Amino acid sequence: MVGRWPTVSRLFRAADNVPMTATTGGTNLHKQLTGDPGVVASWVTEALQRCAAGDPASALTLGRDLHWASEGDAERERQAHELLVAAYRALGRHNLAGITDAHHRHRDLPQVDVLRT
Repeated sequence: MVGRWPTVSRLFRAADNVPMTATTGGTNLHKQLTGDPGVVASWVTEALQRCAAGDPASALTLGRDLHWASEGDAERERQAHELLVAAYRALGRHNLAGITDAHHRHRDLPQVDVLRT
């Protein structure tokens, strides 16, 4: 295991154990999620392996966080999509996986009104 990735839900910044506030909240998380692509890729691999082994929580959490941190970066968007679809399918939430696919295919739209399967 490479190491635990940061999550939005943590109450303290991992690097210095400082409680997150309005002025610090999430900046360390954002730096870690948008930092070294190799480290992020290792987190994605680990989360997908856990998901395949029956534990989709890591894929769901990391996928959500990468989605919000993607800032239009194609690789982070691809990783978030892969993680979220895998987690939703593992949880039996096939409709959510389909919605995630539709949103990924149509990133330029503010919303996807109709999902045809």
